[in-house]
Amino acid sequence: MIGLSQVKLLLKEKLDRESEQQYRMRLLAVDGGEEAMTGSASLTINVLDVNDNRPRFSQPLYEVSLTENTPPGTVVVTVEALDHDEGLNGAVEFQFSVSTQESVASRVFSVNSSTGQIVVKVRHHLVQPRGTTTIQHWRSHGESWDTYLPTFENMHGSRNSSKFAWN
Repeated sequence: MIGLSQVKLLLKEKLDRESEQQYRMRLLAVDGGEEAMTGSASLTINVLDVNDNRPRFSQPLYEVSLTENTPPGTVVVTVEALDHDEGLNGAVEFQFSVSTQESVASRVFSVNSSTGQIVVKVRHHLVQPRGTTTIQHWRSHGESWDTYLPTFENMHGSRNSSKFAWN
């Protein structure tokens, strides 16, 4: 075909959907005639999301005090995490890490995977040395990120308070 030209669009830098979701351009085609004639076309580029952001908790430390005889079903704390990706890439789920699932803490507490509520499962009439337990926030397709470390201490004495620090 006579006079056929093709246009190639090259990226000058990496695209980031979180900063710019769409680009709109107007392209002009100019012919080589004595009196140049032009044609135009609109071009819209939609930037699709990739899983490139980690979930972030709303605060770096959660600290809670409970009495030893706190009844089962009591909400200890609700943690929140936000992921700036969209769709399934931005969905956050919570669960205890494998090491926590094997510890005393997972027998005493449960975490709601969708709300982030940490709840007392059983009365905690036991003594546990100070230690840390990891709670992970997960993306819905299963890729995990460890960033949440609760600290448990002073879990004894029915009138004593137990202090829990999540950071």
